[in-house]
Amino acid sequence: MEDRSSTRFDLLNEENYFTWKYRMEMHLIQKDLWGIFSGTEPHPASGVWTQVVWDKRARLAAAEIILHVSDSQLPLTRKTMDPVRMWQILKEYHESSGWANRMTVLRRFVSLKMEEGAPIQEHINDFNKLDQSLKDIGITLTDMLRMTILLASLPPTYENIITAIESYIEANTDPSDPTHGPDFDYVTRRLLNEERRRKLNSLENDMALIARSFKGRHADPANITCYGCGQKGHYRNKCPNLASGGESPTKANVTFEEETDYAF
Repeated sequence: MEDRSSTRFDLLNEENYFTWKYRMEMHLIQKDLWGIFSGTEPHPASGVWTQVVWDKRARLAAAEIILHVSDSQLPLTRKTMDPVRMWQILKEYHESSGWANRMTVLRRFVSLKMEEGAPIQEHINDFNKLDQSLKDIGITLTDMLRMTILLASLPPTYENIITAIESYIEANTDPSDPTHGPDFDYVTRRLLNEERRRKLNSLENDMALIARSFKGRHADPANITCYGCGQKGHYRNKCPNLASGGESPTKANVTFEEETDYAF
């Protein structure tokens, strides 16, 4: 039987630490092991049985961490079997606030681009993940800067909606206090509404195309000309004249001309 208490998420790698950290905390809480890391369940000072129980739980906690990291991260976990120290090693490695690490995350953030035709919701999610990564290393961007970077990351087909959003923001923002005006949530709502509008227009165009195709296959019989007898009102494959053995006007004319030539 499937263990529904198990939690599946991406293993820790070089690029997903902050997302992994949050999910791993929730996973350890679910397993009732987070107290070891948070300090609410410290190593007991005395009591053999208490220490045995704690050591067992500590090994379980360490195992949970090791089983949720990729091969590239295993060398970091091999340095100790103390889960608290193991957690700290991973934190120090990935949360380094040094200049190089900050520049790497910031460069990934500003270079994020949405591909033409990609879902806008997925792009916004990727944007927010990188924004959270910046916050985790001490870089907090203003709403205005986040809005500017998000709009700049959109493909050319969004140019009209970008212009509309920028015009609205400019008209409704107090220059002396930019915090009072449309915020980042406003921009994301407008973009999601734009995507829904495009999908609706695409659906309407598809329905119109189907309707035109259906109408073409069911044209007014009065406008149909039979290529068999030359009369209107039916197709050649349903021509009553040909079905009764009659000749088409075209064939009759050819026969008459041949007989006339022969007589002369």
